[in-house]
Amino acid sequence: MDVKISSIQPATDVRKKLFDILFSLENNLEEAVVVTLKNKPQAVIISYELFDSLLETIDVLSDEELMKDIRRAEKDKDFIPFEEVIKTDYPNFSVHDIKKKYGISSTNGWEAKKRSKKTKPKYSK
Repeated sequence: MDVKISSIQPATDVRKKLFDILFSLENNLEEAVVVTLKNKPQAVIISYELFDSLLETIDVLSDEELMKDIRRAEKDKDFIPFEEVIKTDYPNFSVHDIKKKYGISSTNGWEAKKRSKKTKPKYSK
């Protein structure tokens, strides 16, 4: 995951353009907006999907037993990375698309589940 800072903006500008910023980051796993206060970075705005992905990564990395299994599988070359399966079986989809389609995230223990459309409000311009 390569996250790039798409812009650095003062809090006063962010306040004026908040909805535009949110729309630009919607479903975006590659960009972040840094918010400054008195010319110093104070916060970062990212999409919910990127936030969820970061939580998922932290969840996996903090699970010692899972990390042992991953290291053992990598050492023994006894696995096919999820990304490779997706590239092979679903060449027109990204890993993010597949995870989103099946509701895979750290918050639900890597199990697929249907998310209610009411969970994430959609705003229209």
